Amino acid sequence: MTNPNDVNGDKELTLTRIFDAPRELVWKSWTNPELLAKWWGPAGFQTPKESIDIDLRVGGRFNLCMVQINTGTEIWIQHEIIELVEPRLLVLRSEEQTDLRLSAMITRVQFDELDGKTKMTLYNGPYSKEMNHAISGWEQSFDKLGKLFK
Repeated sequence: MTNPNDVNGDKELTLTRIFDAPRELVWKSWTNPELLAKWWGPAGFQTPKESIDIDLRVGGRFNLCMVQINTGTEIWIQHEIIELVEPRLLVLRSEEQTDLRLSAMITRVQFDELDGKTKMTLYNGPYSKEMNHAISGWEQSFDKLGKLFK
């Protein structure tokens, strides 16, 4: 489920997925480089395990590099972990500014137990422009994540 919001001119998105996997496994898929490398990035991208640097603590790092398969173009993503409640909540902040971002980008991922499954809700923003590519990128990534649990 996708819900783009426009808050005071700042666009934010909310994505919700239900995975047929226990919460601890979905959490681990976000925080274990071996698993993260298997799903992070939209179609046409891969994330080499060697590029992933996670220091799982408040104030720690959540850094990685997505590589476009056809061109080899690298997209480095660097976050600071600003909130962490294992295995329920991961909040990341990126200070990088691009043409899509107004200010610090916040990525908040909430993991809720749901009868042996996991409801994962991602909040991401703010965006200063149309965010269709961000929505499709996250959705494609989550499609790959869901395949880990089949």
